[in-house]
Parts: sequence; C-alpha cells; structure tokens
Amino acid sequence: MKKTKVLISILLILILSTASLIVLANTKDYEYNNEQSTVLLEKMIEADIKGEELIVDDSEVNGLINKILSYKNQFGSAKVNNFNIKFLEDEIMFIGNVCYNNKNFQLSSTGKLYYQNEYMYYSPRNFKIGKINLPKSFVFSILNKQSKLKEYIDRDAIKIDVNNILGNIESIEIKESKAKIIIKKTQIKLFADSTTKDQTNLPKNENTNIENKQVSNNNTNNKPNVNTNTTNKQSSKSANKYSSEDEYKKVLLKQLNSELNIVSSKLSTSSQKNLLNKIKNVVNKMIANPDYNYNKDKPVILSDYSKLSTEEKNDFKIKVLINTSPSLRTQLLSLFIK
Repeated sequence: MKKTKVLISILLILILSTASLIVLANTKDYEYNNEQSTVLLEKMIEADIKGEELIVDDSEVNGLINKILSYKNQFGSAKVNNFNIKFLEDEIMFIGNVCYNNKNFQLSSTGKLYYQNEYMYYSPRNFKIGKINLPKSFVFSILNKQSKLKEYIDRDAIKIDVNNILGNIESIEIKESKAKIIIKKTQIKLFADSTTKDQTNLPKNENTNIENKQVSNNNTNNKPNVNTNTTNKQSSKSANKYSSEDEYKKVLLKQLNSELNIVSSKLSTSSQKNLLNKIKNVVNKMIANPDYNYNKDKPVILSDYSKLSTEEKNDFKIKVLINTSPSLRTQLLSLFIK
C-alpha cells in the first residue's frame, strides 16, 4: 500500500545518507512479528461499506504489511527484511530491518498520528538508526532534498493520503495501544438494488476524481496508473457533470473494468483468473445495461471463490487491494468475496 511504501522509502533515504554509521546501526534488539494475515483487509472492507468505527491493533496491521512485503520487498539496491509498526499508549512506532550493500540496518521512528484535511500526518518525536538518535532537523533536511518525497513533507510532519487506502476517513486516534479509525459510509452504490435506483446514490464526497483518473493496462511500474491525490471538492464537481445516476455509474464501472485488467495481469493461478473473468463479465454486462440483474451471477462467482485455497483467496484479495481504487475495491470485495 502507498502508505507503507512512503514510510519505507523515507527510512531507506536515512540509511543511505548515514551509511558510514554501520557498527552502531547494525543492531538487533527488536523481535519482529512476521506473521502474514488479511484480517485487517476484511475489517477495512466492512467498515468502509457500513461506515463505522474500526479498532485496529498492531498485529493486524503488521500481518497485512508482511503479506504485502511478501510480494515486493526489494527497493532498488535495498531489501526490506522486516517492517513493523507498534502502537504505544498514544503514539506509534515504525521499525524496519533493511539490507543495503550486504549490511543490515535497523531503522525506527516514534511519534504522533493525527488526521486533518483529508490527510494523515505523522509528527515524529525521534528517528533512529540502530541505537543512534538522529536530530529531526537533520532528517527533514535530507527528506526535503528528495524530489520524490518532498510532496509528503509538511514542515516537521510527514503527510500521507491515507484515504487512498481506507476510503473516507473521518478521524484517527491512537489510544491504549490501539488505533481507532472512524470511516464514513461509502456513498457510491454501484451494486445497489436496481428496483430502488434514484439520484440520492450519487456521491457527494467520493475522494476519487473519475474524470482525471487514467488507468493503463501496460503499466511498466507494476502499479495502477491512477491519479488519486484529489480532493472531495474536485470529485464532487466531477460527479455533478453527469446528468443521471446510470451515466455516472457507467463511468465508474468502466474504471473498475480497467483496474480489473491490471489485477488480472498479477494473478498467479488459472482458478483466480477464471474467477476474475466472471466478475469482469458481470461488470461488462452492467456497463451495457444499467438495469442488468447481477444477482443471478453471484451464486456461481461465490461458488468459484469458495473453491480457491486459502492462499489463493488471500493472494486474490491482496492483488485487488493494491491495484484498485478504495471505493470500488470495497464494494467489489464486499459483494462477491464473503
């Protein structure tokens, strides 16, 4: 996920900038949780669809991070061996073990998380390489010199568009070693009952600007080519350009279909690809006919999904997670993937 990649990139910049401090930086005083899990993904989907409070502990976050790193842990010449977060009383700690030039470094940072103006902010209290404390001013001066990371720096805080991961967030709070996240109910109703269609289903604050979103099946960076840094105000204007709910849904369904093409290129087994092709077939029918009753296809799709192995199911969900937009992803998974 984007948030994880940004934080890993920041830690990597620090190790590259202070690589001469190898002896003190090469320390192993933290026991990493290496268990892989998609439990958090299921909780995210349910919370995003219903609009409710999401209580998360660090083991759930680490399980999903570990699962994602099992697909990609090489970043240029650096390899991320481990990356964990730990919720403290009212703070969060990020810690990672990175191999660079055949040397292992332990990188960590502790600080506060808060949510403001559609962004999550991380205000660090400290940065460390091994047992070495690095001055915050020194760290931010390094980060500000990196063109790819500069957009994530806001004075003495790190800014991340976490809505691209979790959907419409209202607040984030760390308390008693857990994270409490309030998520607004999803407004888009792509798969609403066709007998109850009306204009009220048009999104008022969907945080994906469909008009500006460009998706390419030939993505050379192995990432969905999606412009996700948009505001609710912009997307509201985009939504209002469509004269009917059916027209707007058709745009979203076409976007979903394009993103599923990317997912398809990442799947490993024929069973997974067969399942995705059936889902895409339903989406195409809905594009051609807004009144198409997709419910008659659900039993076959759910049956095919149930026949996947546990590993195939987890792999399928993760690849949908990292290659599709939040609002479209959660509706799709909640509809077909029980």
